[in-house]
Amino acid sequence: VHKVKWKAFEKVRGDLAYETGFNEIDVKLVHAAIVDTRIDGYKVSNPIGFQGREVMMSVFNAFSPLIHFGALQTICAEMDKELLAIMAEPYAVGRLLGGTELQGYSGIFMDVGGATTDMTIVQDGSVVGTKMFNIGGRSFTKRLAQALNISHDEAEDVKLAFSNSQLEHQSHTIVEKALASDVEVWLSGVYFSLQEFLDIDSLPPTVYLCGGGSLLPLLKDGLENSDWHKKLKFPRKPQIKYLLPKHVSHVKDQTHTLESPQDIAPIALASIGMEIMTEEKILTKMLQKISAQYSVQLDVLWQCSGDELLSLFDGGKSDDGTIRGRSTAYVIVGDGKNVMAILGDEVNDIAQGMAMSLPAEVGVVRGRTANPGMARGLPSLTRLSAADSRSL
Repeated sequence: VHKVKWKAFEKVRGDLAYETGFNEIDVKLVHAAIVDTRIDGYKVSNPIGFQGREVMMSVFNAFSPLIHFGALQTICAEMDKELLAIMAEPYAVGRLLGGTELQGYSGIFMDVGGATTDMTIVQDGSVVGTKMFNIGGRSFTKRLAQALNISHDEAEDVKLAFSNSQLEHQSHTIVEKALASDVEVWLSGVYFSLQEFLDIDSLPPTVYLCGGGSLLPLLKDGLENSDWHKKLKFPRKPQIKYLLPKHVSHVKDQTHTLESPQDIAPIALASIGMEIMTEEKILTKMLQKISAQYSVQLDVLWQCSGDELLSLFDGGKSDDGTIRGRSTAYVIVGDGKNVMAILGDEVNDIAQGMAMSLPAEVGVVRGRTANPGMARGLPSLTRLSAADSRSL
């Protein structure tokens, strides 16, 4: 997985250099997730315990220019808020139906925003790719302002009135003709973006529209009534649907104000945020349970990567190649002052690569079973049950 991330990192830098004309753009990996795992072609949720000749893992990586990353950190600091995570919005939208009764769903999610159209392809519940092109709602507003010789604000009002069927017949026809060429360009953007998914044998025949820009009815009409799809890898003519907040059953809107496709993006990001917070709560509850059971006070002191773990204990000098570069999220716990244990699915690598450099009082607990040999000076943690270890 680490090698995949570095290959993606170099590719992203190359793509940015090509698109912007600047050779050196510093980017940061802000989000990575294993979205699909298969053993001999069969999809599995967890490969542990399965046998096979070939393991294939699909990894979704999201990168951000460092200047953007720094800006987000500054904004959060000024607001005195914690930056919980940085998430690619198309990925969040593509994941949105995973918590509903449609688990294992497939579809193409088109989020038409103000400046761009973001597309996410999901197959069997896994995000397989995203594309974006620079046409959104403001492009149509600008066209109306030019065609009707009115201000941008007036053009926006006309566009909204057109979308809500509030114009008289003659005015409706004038606006429709003014936007026809731009709708054709937008459909071309959809076609060429989907054409770039060369590794997909068959495109999902369901398109979910969302975002404020998607409320322009000409976009849905264009997708339904033109032949844009005929030269793409669709098994049949795609069905076009609006993705609405009411379709997201696991996110409850107690304000009763979220009704439009334009509310989908913030709902998607909120859904990811809830997942992250739930994971943290589960870890905290598990530590409290272990603390009570073994009379040991445990708190999360730090979550870190393999590189950071090496630097913490020995400056990265004692690694034999088993840990360096690992981006697995190790969790270090202790009594609020002293490190007492290191938890994680790959901590057996610590035993191999750092056994001689760990302080004597630090215990290492494997992700699946306790490791008595490494839990020096902390015998209580060696009595963790397999279920407790897996939960941690």
